[in-house]
Amino acid sequence: MEQSAKLNSSKFALQLPDIESSLQNPTILIYSGVFCPFNNKHLINLDIARKQLKIQNEFNVICAILIPLHDLQIRKKNNGMPLLPNKQRKDLIQAAIELRESVLDLPILSFDKLIESKDNQSLGQITVEILKQIKDKYGDQEIQVITIMSINKLNQAVAMSDYIRNPYQRIGLIMDQEVQVKEFEGLEDQILDNPLLSKTLLVLKSDYNQAITIKNSPSKEVRDLINAQNFQQLDNALSQDLIKFIIDNKIIFKICKTKNQVIQNKEEVLKDIDRNKVKIIEYSQLKQIRFWPVILGKGVQGVVEQMNLTLNNDEVTPVAVKKIKLNQQRSRRLDTFVREVRALSAIQHKNCVQMFGVGHHEDIVFTVMELCENGQSGWDFTRTNHHLFQEQFDVKIILGFAYLAEASAQMAKSGILHRDFTLDNILVFPSDEYPLFKICDFGVSATEADKHLLPRGKTRNYSPEAIIDKNNYVPRSDVYMFGLIMYEMFHNELVWNQFNTSDANEQVFLGKLPEWKVDFVPEPLVEIIYECIAFDINQRLDFEVASQKLFEVYNQLIKENH
Repeated sequence: MEQSAKLNSSKFALQLPDIESSLQNPTILIYSGVFCPFNNKHLINLDIARKQLKIQNEFNVICAILIPLHDLQIRKKNNGMPLLPNKQRKDLIQAAIELRESVLDLPILSFDKLIESKDNQSLGQITVEILKQIKDKYGDQEIQVITIMSINKLNQAVAMSDYIRNPYQRIGLIMDQEVQVKEFEGLEDQILDNPLLSKTLLVLKSDYNQAITIKNSPSKEVRDLINAQNFQQLDNALSQDLIKFIIDNKIIFKICKTKNQVIQNKEEVLKDIDRNKVKIIEYSQLKQIRFWPVILGKGVQGVVEQMNLTLNNDEVTPVAVKKIKLNQQRSRRLDTFVREVRALSAIQHKNCVQMFGVGHHEDIVFTVMELCENGQSGWDFTRTNHHLFQEQFDVKIILGFAYLAEASAQMAKSGILHRDFTLDNILVFPSDEYPLFKICDFGVSATEADKHLLPRGKTRNYSPEAIIDKNNYVPRSDVYMFGLIMYEMFHNELVWNQFNTSDANEQVFLGKLPEWKVDFVPEPLVEIIYECIAFDINQRLDFEVASQKLFEVYNQLIKENH
């Protein structure tokens, strides 16, 4: 991924206030938003933050820094149109600050030069620049930096917490309405139970006794009233001086009608799902396990989230829910969804992730699957256990691979070609008997009938015939990838790790086989691995034979050990 250009520090220099060295816990607030216009609701949030940080944490707020959303990000929200010309927006923000900061008796600085900048920086990148300026200004003095946002942006705050490394940097979640206290009852306990969030998130509740009164109007409603010149209804949202500024400068916001999202009804979206094989689940049967989404994995098309599923008998079971967003590339993503459902419904084996059902909600389709509770991805299992393989090889792992091959044989009999069969796409479930490997992620799977139409997976671990042409992909091409799963697990490294994908493919073209470099794996198992990755497809094992041979080797080694 290409790195964004760094901000020019001199261009964006802030006039941070001087402070007495004796001041305890000096604190700076960071507040990001559109601020079109900067209104009383924004002031109240600053007021709540300042008061509650003093009460709860004995933090003394010395100033607030506003970060107006970059013009490009506003255009994304406004169907490609700016709300205001950049200069007019900057003047409006500055006027609002000058007219209203005396109400708070708190210096308010604006990072408003960002509005006219060519640098479209994220909040995280701008915060890094602000932290640098704070360090330059105050040296080794400990300055608390609190990014404030509405409690309604809890999901964003949780995501941001993953990137906070500064022990003096936190996120303050503002509750400015009494109804939110009931809605988020228990949130603080959940935050305290989370080792990361307990260090990064603060809940700041209003005492509902601010000096500023406000009609709780969203910024969009304020803009609509300004455009309609209905200034009488703005008394509680804007000061009279700011209303006069808006009138004098003839400020009109460009409001584009939101494009209607193409959200089809459930029957239309799920029309290609075989209802005789797949159960339809209502989204109302699913519930988050925390106030925020617990994300197990994410990609370009969507996320996998841990949730609770309520079944018809009111039994609640933890599940993994794969959600695919249909906001773009709709047809392609629906095809991916249908392919995965087709594969999961066809393979009924304990070594394939089981599916409870599917559904459609607003602009997502979702697949509800069994949860790999306390389990690991194939690569995580490998990295965690590789030293144990070396210290004392446990033959039970052979049994795990034998059952995985058996499940793969059923996959092949069902006409499913996985086409991305790697350590990334197997899960390892906890089991006392043997490592329980399960096949997952059938997003690029295909059948003989449609493989020529579909993009393939990552080709690094592809067999020779499949690299040449995706139309050559057959069940024994999946066997080749299965062999490399075993090779990579025992070596704890990518096959051909000294090469990039193109050069690795070249080695395969030349008929070369990866060198075996470890000495703790039983020789009969090594032989099976190389029979799975034979260059000649006709010399390669199929899944049934591979499974049979693995069971035989396991049983033979058990006898020898006894």
